[in-house]
Amino acid sequence: KPFIYQQVGKIRQQVAGHYALLSKQEVGFVLGNYNRRKTLVIDPVLSYSTYLSGSNTEFGYGIAVDKQGHTYVTGEVLSSDFPTTFGTTQKQYSGSGDAFVTKLSSSGSSLVYSTYLGGSDRDFGFEISVNRAGQAYITGSTTSLDFPVSAGAAQPVFGGIQDAFVVKLSRSGRFLVYSTYLGGSSLDFGSEVVAGKAGNAYVVGYTQSADFPVTAGAFQATLGGGQDAFVTRLDQTGKPVYATYLGGSADEVGIGISVDTTGKAYATGSTTSQDFPVSAEGFQTTPGGGFDVFVTALAPEGDTSLYSTYLGGSNNDFGIGVAVDLAGNAYLTGSTASTDFPVSTGAVQTGYGGGNFDGFVARLNAQGTTLQYSTYLGGSDLDNSFGIAVGLAGDVYVTGQTFSTDFVTTSDALKTTLGSDGLDAFVTGFSPTGTLAYSSYLGGDGSDVGSAITMDEAANVYIAGYTESFDYPTTDGAFQRTLNGIQAAFVTKLTP
Repeated sequence: KPFIYQQVGKIRQQVAGHYALLSKQEVGFVLGNYNRRKTLVIDPVLSYSTYLSGSNTEFGYGIAVDKQGHTYVTGEVLSSDFPTTFGTTQKQYSGSGDAFVTKLSSSGSSLVYSTYLGGSDRDFGFEISVNRAGQAYITGSTTSLDFPVSAGAAQPVFGGIQDAFVVKLSRSGRFLVYSTYLGGSSLDFGSEVVAGKAGNAYVVGYTQSADFPVTAGAFQATLGGGQDAFVTRLDQTGKPVYATYLGGSADEVGIGISVDTTGKAYATGSTTSQDFPVSAEGFQTTPGGGFDVFVTALAPEGDTSLYSTYLGGSNNDFGIGVAVDLAGNAYLTGSTASTDFPVSTGAVQTGYGGGNFDGFVARLNAQGTTLQYSTYLGGSDLDNSFGIAVGLAGDVYVTGQTFSTDFVTTSDALKTTLGSDGLDAFVTGFSPTGTLAYSSYLGGDGSDVGSAITMDEAANVYIAGYTESFDYPTTDGAFQRTLNGIQAAFVTKLTP
């Protein structure tokens, strides 16, 4: 039977109903009582879906949505004819791969603005966030000595080898509010940025630089090993409030960050350090083996760890995404090769599916001491989960990639079979208690990857990624309905 509901505040209220045959060629619905003054949602709907590309190759890596339903996308572009708009920060391709920033209308039918972002070497945007004023924050990586930085930038000069960058764009996309390098003399990478209160931006990434710009009083002032994670908080002008290393004596990769309403930052990634700074009360105080996921909650001033824990089994486990709800619970996703990854009793998938990796989805309590639920997510081939979002009611959606012909799907899925090329994106939803709410392949007959996901306050789901499929599902009136090059970014909105 169909899933029918109305959104009432933060609660999704289910409405009784079933299909009915109205005639030989017409099917309708018989509905129970519902509020006729509110929108009635019947099963997931593809609200809009569009390609975003020029004539070469594009990667969609990050996505955000504002209060008006505009979507913001970033990634990497290799096309000199990528769609840009008049008057934006950078209309011309600089060469060797540029970052891009695109703002789509709420219907997905037009560009509000679209711009290149880069210098003469390689640049790519890895994640994006937006504040209540409609200003976009972008982080990623650059090897360009002439990356566009703003006057008075916190770090106006390239540090060396590869730097992270942090950019804040005006609401119109026409100018840089600020733009700065972020790095030392070795390799530095910006993985994710989140807009916080009062114009603050929180950045996570990883660094091999012993001279990464940390601040006085930081939680960890020195590089612990060959590569550490880092967490940096910038004020509304782009100046650092705090910056800290995060790591032990081996290697770390910082990938995901989320911020709660009080300014606490939650970082996740992976570590091979036996001495990663975990807290005594953390859920898992000893490493499982190989790479382990780490989850660390930092105080608003970045000087104290509120909790820190490993999460993993005896093989490699990678933390990719983290989201936090209003109660401070942390939702995690990533990839695991461990057949003994910690899962909860009654999980959606209690056993390892097979292949080189499965995805996982887990929820930690606000103290970081208890795994409230945890599940594998994967079929018999390789599956990776790359992005996670949590709704106001505690419902969770993840996206990623799957090679599995037996990846879990629900009866209301948009697509229930793997594409002929053998690689599809997926989108999977969980209820607030961790039960399966929705799961679908997403793609065409070429290769498709879901990179990032976000939700709005009405629980609509937005996915960004990249596709080689000429038949990737697009909608009437979408900005771009045809694949113009080798590979396109895509933006898809679902109403689950």
